[in-house]
Amino acid sequence: MRRADVSVHVDQRRLPCVLEPSLLLTHAQGPTLALRLVAVVEPWLTRSFWEALDNSELLTGRVPSLGGSGPIDLADLRALRQYPVRLRAVSSGDARQAPLPAPAQARSRDAAGQAQNRMADETRDEKHDKSQDDATAAISPTALTRWIQLRERTDESAWVLRWVGDRIAESQLRDVEDLSLFDQFELMQRSLELRAEHRGLALRSPWQGIDWRRAALDAMSLSAVLEGALVLCAAARGREPALVALARQLGFRVRGVGSQGKRPAASDEAPETLFVTERLLLREALARAGLATLAQQLPPLAVMHVVAGLGEPAPDATLAHAPIAHAQAEEAPTEDTSSADDCESETDLDDDPNPPDPWQHAQVWWYLL
Repeated sequence: MRRADVSVHVDQRRLPCVLEPSLLLTHAQGPTLALRLVAVVEPWLTRSFWEALDNSELLTGRVPSLGGSGPIDLADLRALRQYPVRLRAVSSGDARQAPLPAPAQARSRDAAGQAQNRMADETRDEKHDKSQDDATAAISPTALTRWIQLRERTDESAWVLRWVGDRIAESQLRDVEDLSLFDQFELMQRSLELRAEHRGLALRSPWQGIDWRRAALDAMSLSAVLEGALVLCAAARGREPALVALARQLGFRVRGVGSQGKRPAASDEAPETLFVTERLLLREALARAGLATLAQQLPPLAVMHVVAGLGEPAPDATLAHAPIAHAQAEEAPTEDTSSADDCESETDLDDDPNPPDPWQHAQVWWYLL
């Protein structure tokens, strides 16, 4: 009897790895890094990353021409919006060179001067806002172009990267059991943005372009939803990553573990020893994926884990924005609610205006890779 050929394939689930948006968009090698990581980990992209691609014209400061041969500046577009009559008169060519009626020329010069002053004020405000952000790196045109090409040329079912989009239909999840990730992410993200705003951390709207602070919140929320998945991010030389600094501002308990690749002392906690092992495994995996040379072209890499909902309170876990629901309950007069039916009671619980904050006891661990 001929022995049948037997093929055994073991599909081992890879570690989920959330990729920091700025690492992918501010460096020309960002797309290559993400695609090569597929061989050793399960890369996850954030929602803000896709919003950046959707608003790529804002990121590059250019918009499609209004019937002309080339693009015009956003500042010019804002100025053109001040003159609807002029825009309606343009049928082709550069809208900025369309003639105006003679009586309107003087008024247009005055209006143009006022618009220029307003735009100068807006520019100063934007620069001030950017100076307040932890990460103000510029978008790499090369990286942005490559990501847009990948999105346009890749079939939806062929994507090897994962993400949580604006809707379930726009998300790329691993399997059916991960559909619950969408609702969990929505809850965690909203709570984290509220926490940031109440701690004085301003957030810009997505349509205004990429906000690195909001993008960092996306990465933290996704890590927490994925049960403390590692976040691969960039670190400035001699300083901790911007994500770690933001976590401190949010009041999370932050601990650096094995930051310099040294084995922790015997007095340190056991989980920190496992982080040292994880660091060695990740370094080996990146080298096996052929990223040794590419890593030299990037800033120092770091790994961050975000875990929410732990029972141990952080030293700075007091929320500035969350009302103290338990204190309010103690101060409120006791009423007999035995006559209320069960349905009304369940509805009251579902409509609780002051739900518990899932980030109250959040903790962060990080180390240089």
